[in-house]
This record gives sequence, C-alpha cells and structure tokens, in this order.
Amino acid sequence: MRKFTVGRIWDIPIRIDLSLVLFLPLLAWFLGSEAQIDTYAGVINAVVPHAYDTATLHTGANPWLIGVLAAVALFAGVAIHELGHAYRGGRRERLFTHRV
Repeated sequence: MRKFTVGRIWDIPIRIDLSLVLFLPLLAWFLGSEAQIDTYAGVINAVVPHAYDTATLHTGANPWLIGVLAAVALFAGVAIHELGHAYRGGRRERLFTHRV
C-alpha cells in the first residue's frame, strides 16, 4: 500500500500507511459503539467506588469523540513504542525487539 511521510523525529522518517487511514475510522466507530462504551464503563464502575451514569456518554457526539480519542491514543502509543525501538536500535546499530 501507499505510505505518506508526515515528518521526521531523530532523523527517522515517520510514515503513515494508507491502510491506517482506512482503519482508524473503523476503529473509532467500533470503540464508540454503545456496547463498547458500556463495557468500559462497567469496568470503571467495578473499580471506582462512585458509579458513573453512562447515559451522557451515549448522547450527541460523545460516542464519536470517545471513539476518535481512543483510536488516536492507540496510534500514538504504537508510534511511541516503535520510535523507542528505532531510537534504541540506532544507538546500538541493531533493532531490539525484546530483552532477555
């Protein structure tokens, strides 16, 4: 698939594949679905002593906002993780995938 270079960090090119551009809206839709929001809220309500009413999460643009924020956070986490591999590998002239 086609990749787009969006910038550079530590002289490492940051490229976004077209499949990610197609996948992120689907992920946002899935994560913002009523069933997923209720699942996340159920986990939080089980841990936190004060129960949270999920009705406000299902109104207006809130489901889309939750889905988009979760999808972008996932992308950012993976990007930071991969930059860590590239940074560490560049300093040792090889790529670390795990440490024994």
